[in-house]
Amino acid sequence: MKVAIIDIIRVLDQTKRGLAGAKQLEGLFNEQQRELAPLIQQVKNKRDPKIEKQLETRAKEHEQAREKMRVELREALLQQARAVMDEVAKKQGVDFVLARPQAMMWAKPELDITDAVVVALDALPA
Repeated sequence: MKVAIIDIIRVLDQTKRGLAGAKQLEGLFNEQQRELAPLIQQVKNKRDPKIEKQLETRAKEHEQAREKMRVELREALLQQARAVMDEVAKKQGVDFVLARPQAMMWAKPELDITDAVVVALDALPA
């Protein structure tokens, strides 16, 4: 029986798609900050409870929008990564793949297929 491991965090954070998703989230955050800037300035200038409440509400909505986008991007990437991982594992004759870091404390480095998955995932057309 052949076992392999994969570092899901590396796949999500270090692939081209993962990095592109992070840029999308950063862009959304910057856009939201620009939108909130006038409200923030109004709160600084005058302590109006209505404006403070409005700012708080908008900030929460923005945070929820970013979290929704983050989850959607991660799920899409995970779905693609699973398909690629399946291909890599089959090519290498692997019987099952364990995910790191969830339940694994240590494994032989030669069991790690993360690099192969990252390379194969990055090679997929956008």
